[in-house]
Amino acid sequence: MTDCSQLFLWNGLALFIGNLRDNSTHRHHAIQLCIALDKPFLLIHESKSGLYHASIIASDISHQFQGDEGRHILLLIEPESTEGRHLSSTYSVKSPLTCLESLFDLRKVDQLIRLVGDGQLTCDTAKKICSHILSTLGFVKNDPVAMDSRIQNALMLMREMETKKISTKALAAELAISETRLIHLFKNNIGIPIRPYLRWLRLIEAVKYILSGISLTEAAHASGFADSAHLSRTFRLMFGFSPSDILKNDRFIQAISCPS
Repeated sequence: MTDCSQLFLWNGLALFIGNLRDNSTHRHHAIQLCIALDKPFLLIHESKSGLYHASIIASDISHQFQGDEGRHILLLIEPESTEGRHLSSTYSVKSPLTCLESLFDLRKVDQLIRLVGDGQLTCDTAKKICSHILSTLGFVKNDPVAMDSRIQNALMLMREMETKKISTKALAAELAISETRLIHLFKNNIGIPIRPYLRWLRLIEAVKYILSGISLTEAAHASGFADSAHLSRTFRLMFGFSPSDILKNDRFIQAISCPS
């Protein structure tokens, strides 16, 4: 069995498989699904803590994950995606932290263990694992969820614009509405303020630049951060570990950007 953990990124999703050995208290835009493959994990939320085999953490909730020596699956999903909106409406609105052990029984976990196997995974296998998890949670592909058309257009513009140049002022101008109105609509539709979401986009963009082989300083400037220290500080607050830990083929985490 390989000691190297893997992080796959594609289409608003991030799938981590392995042992997260260095994880500090953090909060991120993504909804986080956690599933134990070997041993239960410790989740710390505010002043509470507990051992879990499977759980879901809502968007923008401060938490710390401790996996000790076991292997775990962490699936990060952008809340504005179709999958994320399904999970938000079905699970995350009930509680910041929800136990999912009744859904991920031994049979389901055994199926995931077989998919994970003992060696390095490919993007195809990572996507199969993601589909298996989402289907267990009742997600049906192309299940429509209502969203204001102006926010749909704003999200589309964000995907098309150069990340470091996106601003609330520029988006509002493109949508022909006031900046104040955009901020209000975004919060009501997506569930978090637009500026933290833009910071999330820049962090994901920075990961992609890091995977391309450029330096942290270059990745920081290309994704809209002042310098590498600013990127590292924001990254650790968002993910609980340093961007240097995801350099491709690093002994700690091998990060892979998959095609859509």
